[in-house]
Amino acid sequence: MKIFRRLDHYHALARCLELAWRAGHVDQADKFLKKAIENNPRASVDAGYNYCKGLHEWYSGEPNAALQAFNRARRDLEWGERALYNMIEIVLNPDNEVIGGEVLDHVEERGDDADREMAAKTAERFLKEVTFKNNNSKYILMENSILVASGVRANIQRALDRLLPIVGNEGL
Repeated sequence: MKIFRRLDHYHALARCLELAWRAGHVDQADKFLKKAIENNPRASVDAGYNYCKGLHEWYSGEPNAALQAFNRARRDLEWGERALYNMIEIVLNPDNEVIGGEVLDHVEERGDDADREMAAKTAERFLKEVTFKNNNSKYILMENSILVASGVRANIQRALDRLLPIVGNEGL
């Protein structure tokens, strides 16, 4: 495959992994990662490779392995922000469940309060590592996702109050 002509073309590899996952070909994604290692034995220490490995692990339903791989990429200037955002998403929703309105109705049934609080604090710590840029919608979304994940009704309301104007501005 052409993406492997350049050993450090991890942007293309990440995209291929995402597309393979969306198409339901996770086994093909595994071949891409193996090929990257074959072409560059030192790839396992590259932040870009670890980001891609984290994506694959996450898509394969292995949140702990994904966190470990993303953690190896999180201090990198190029891959760190992406890795941190993915780590936040994993910490807040380790089972990768589709979350809808019913979640807010049954907050007390979602699990142990201590686990939820620890997840929210961990996610906050990761978010503090991300450099805030004005009007960064991803940052704002993560910030409010953490508030919702806390399970505290006042935090959920605060997140709603912050997000409604954004939705109104985008004409959704």
